Amino acid sequence: MEKEIKYCSQCGNKSSVMAKFCKACGHNYVDSETKVNEKKNQLKQESHQPTKVKSKTKNKIIFLIVAVILLIGAGFYFSKDTLAIAGEYQPSDDTSYGDDKVVVKISNDSLMTLSSDYGSDEHYIIEAMLTNENNSNYYEIDTNEKFALEIKIPTSEISDDPNDMIEFDQTISDMGLSRTTEGEKSIISGKMDYAEMQKFNFLEIGDIMEYIVIYDNNDGSITIFDDVFIEK
Repeated sequence: MEKEIKYCSQCGNKSSVMAKFCKACGHNYVDSETKVNEKKNQLKQESHQPTKVKSKTKNKIIFLIVAVILLIGAGFYFSKDTLAIAGEYQPSDDTSYGDDKVVVKISNDSLMTLSSDYGSDEHYIIEAMLTNENNSNYYEIDTNEKFALEIKIPTSEISDDPNDMIEFDQTISDMGLSRTTEGEKSIISGKMDYAEMQKFNFLEIGDIMEYIVIYDNNDGSITIFDDVFIEK
């Protein structure tokens, strides 16, 4: 069996692996090997540090993502029922509006949709934002927001004169509305500012919207124009 040897790093002399000093130059093998081992351990520790840093960074990112998801979910949960009067309502007295089917829908984001259906011939749909400045039971139309309209009426109710219809179309175009036809019916739709609605007072809608006040009766019903509407 061959004898294991090592070489001196200072003079190159051969020595036994068990030797503590070089016989030729007196170099201390123990101190040298200790320093080498210490350096190896230091490098080994340093090589693991980036992995730990990356792991911590990754954990922080995951934590932030989870936190954001939880906040968004919590926001949705707490905001989805924030409006006390959100719901779909109909008149409590079926005879108060005759044959008209009047429905009021109020969303959680304060959008009110007022629809009046006269059958296949006519319908009125008005969408407007509500405001409740004093956090009271009273809700009013937010006149700073645009109104959305869809009105379906017989064209003959507007005019039978083609020249009048051209003038009418120009007028509603200036208001931000447009007209399409469906057989003998005209469908007028679009969005317009409150000031424009008041200026033109189109089909007296401006006057109607000005006086719309919704009162929360705190019993699942609301009052509009002194009429009580109950949830469907």
